[in-house]
Amino acid sequence: MILKKIISMFLICTGLLSAQNTNIALGKPTLADSVLDSNTSSKAVDGDNQNVHNRWVSANTSWPHWIEVDLQEDFEIEQLKFWTGSGGYNRAVRYEFQIWNGSTWVTIVDGNSNSLAIVDKSFSKVTTSKVRLYGIGESIGGGAGNYFRLYELEVYGIPKNTGNGSESSSLWTAIGNDINYIDGNVGIGTETPDAELTVKGKIHTKEVKVDLEGAVAPDYVFYDDYKLRTLKEVQHYIDKYGHLPNIPSAKQMQQEGIRLKEMNLKLLEKIEELTLYILTQNKKQMQLEKRIEQLESQN
Repeated sequence: MILKKIISMFLICTGLLSAQNTNIALGKPTLADSVLDSNTSSKAVDGDNQNVHNRWVSANTSWPHWIEVDLQEDFEIEQLKFWTGSGGYNRAVRYEFQIWNGSTWVTIVDGNSNSLAIVDKSFSKVTTSKVRLYGIGESIGGGAGNYFRLYELEVYGIPKNTGNGSESSSLWTAIGNDINYIDGNVGIGTETPDAELTVKGKIHTKEVKVDLEGAVAPDYVFYDDYKLRTLKEVQHYIDKYGHLPNIPSAKQMQQEGIRLKEMNLKLLEKIEELTLYILTQNKKQMQLEKRIEQLESQN
């Protein structure tokens, strides 16, 4: 599950996956009109909407108070969430939610009549690279002081393709927790993938499962009709070619790499051949020991 989330985030950021709405304000740079002590504005986008010590709190000065989030690129946004209060969600704030249009702030949600400390507001999709929550004042009965107490601010949207002004098209499809890609190759660390997945670097995993898909496991070595080379023939082959029969040379492996499925099957073939050689030698040894015992008994 964790790996799928990481891959999904990577693909969304690179435009390869059809993006779904996510909290794009999370961890982004912030700016506020004022700050009370250590209650910095960055704490309003840290993913914690419950801890009273992880809030942005403005100075106790006259309203308005505001917090700005730099999304760092263009996003299409359509939902706003925020939590306000002190020691709980108990300080409703009248507000305006604004976007930056490149030259000025534009209000897209008018919350002048808001009476909720937990706000979840959807709106028509708009494109912007900055947002601002503009606090006008606490609602009637909100509490003493002129503080803007904000636990968390969340903004939901998807990246905007600024290359041609159109929405991002994608070769990837998300179905539940799975992502699917049908055509073409994927490269990680390379711009020229030569297989369905090409990774120029290290892969860390717990297990790799390989389907045989027509490849034959080498139990044929134990069949009666298998032509097992004699050890003399093996020695002759090594002397002539410098490597085992049916195993690529070091030069070939350096030039072409190693196909793990193919190589594992070849190595298993050699292990099974070695088993036959050992069994044959063991049989000869037992015959010799028996012969020695017979000779000793005659003396």
